[in-house]
Amino acid sequence: MITKRLIALFIDIIIISIITSGVRFFLNPETSITNLYFFNKIWTVEYSIFGIVFLLYMFLFSLINKGRTFGKILLSLKVIYVNNKIFTRLLREFIKSVSFFILPITLIFFIFKRRLPQDYFSSTI
Repeated sequence: MITKRLIALFIDIIIISIITSGVRFFLNPETSITNLYFFNKIWTVEYSIFGIVFLLYMFLFSLINKGRTFGKILLSLKVIYVNNKIFTRLLREFIKSVSFFILPITLIFFIFKRRLPQDYFSSTI
């Protein structure tokens, strides 16, 4: 089960990366990612845009498909909410977005609780 979830997340990250690249190109088409002089600035912009797109992607899928992202749909995974309120779904996606960026803490949490933070705090199965 965890393997299917990781593959679904990987699919979603590929989609989010493509969207991020498109947004970044739209904002500044002259800047090349291979230009080492601007690399630090570009990395900061890429990371910021990726974070915003990641959060919006997860929030929108949470509202529209009850937490089923494109990757989960492809792999026939479902999110089962004990409390199926919009606030709970948004809380889950927010915690998932934050925990993605603090991955070492997320992994430690998983080792001790045997659940991911978003599942633990929003009571999803």
